[in-house]
Amino acid sequence: VDKDFGLSELMRAQVRARIQAETTNVTPEASWTDRLAYLDRGLLSALQLAAALPRERRYDAVIKQDFLSLLLAQSAFIRRVGTDKLSELTADEAVRPFLAWLFGHRPALEDFLLSIAPSTDADATLRLWSELWTEKPASREKYHRIALACALVFDQPVRMIDEDAYGSGDVDMKARFQYYVDADAKKGLKTDIVQMPAWELVWVVDAPVPNSELEWARTKVSYAQRDWGKAYGSIRYRTDKISKRKSIYEKYTLDEIKCEGGTCGDQAHYAATTAKANGIPAMVISGDGDLGGHAWMGYKASSKEWNLGAGRLGASYANGGTTDPQTRQ
Repeated sequence: VDKDFGLSELMRAQVRARIQAETTNVTPEASWTDRLAYLDRGLLSALQLAAALPRERRYDAVIKQDFLSLLLAQSAFIRRVGTDKLSELTADEAVRPFLAWLFGHRPALEDFLLSIAPSTDADATLRLWSELWTEKPASREKYHRIALACALVFDQPVRMIDEDAYGSGDVDMKARFQYYVDADAKKGLKTDIVQMPAWELVWVVDAPVPNSELEWARTKVSYAQRDWGKAYGSIRYRTDKISKRKSIYEKYTLDEIKCEGGTCGDQAHYAATTAKANGIPAMVISGDGDLGGHAWMGYKASSKEWNLGAGRLGASYANGGTTDPQTRQ
């Protein structure tokens, strides 16, 4: 690829150094509009050089150059967030060092662009990510994807599922991030959260329970990742909960659900939450069928496969819905 552009190692080093200096110089006086124009000029020059190459090699000639792929990511980032919002963020002294790091960190920029939904407030997400980056310096590189996932989810409050059991209030983002960092460091998870993309990790960090429940699940519930659907069936079904229309719990904890049993909603909550506690993306799914309303569970069964039918009742419940933890839609 380097031969395609005729760049010596010295020239490549000079280009990288200039890009690093120009594009990570985040100051309140910096014009993001001018910076975007600068990036686009550089990209246009590279594309003009690539135009002379054989058609089948043009794309690789650009994208495989580390400094050109960084330019692409930076340009796309500015367009996604907006120059006005970036100017506001740059004016915040607490956020500025984070932005400088992010702008020079191509994998993190690409993770952001691949994960953030069109309707998500990029400004709020970046501010939350900045808080985790600032307060957890030892984790900022290795765990940047789990930090981004937390920022994407917690830009809106994550309410506890049962105030009687856990008290009123919201799940704490920083404590949730630290739970997964600590669990991974202990090799206590069923997945590799360092390598998993942030858009899937949002289905891990969003559990509407305190970390004490996640700790219980991680130490008390264990299946192979592929077999986590068994957690749904491990909860005894209680028809009397429906027929008598009364609660069978003193407090709605995972331990109590395991001991007392429950209905399909309780089974789905138990299975999905215990999966999340172990680093497995999971969701509660609900729908209507021949037998009325029903809830089941979906989870990531392997690195390339999701199982969306754990606890589903046959073909009459082929369709169901869940809520995206990032958008709440």
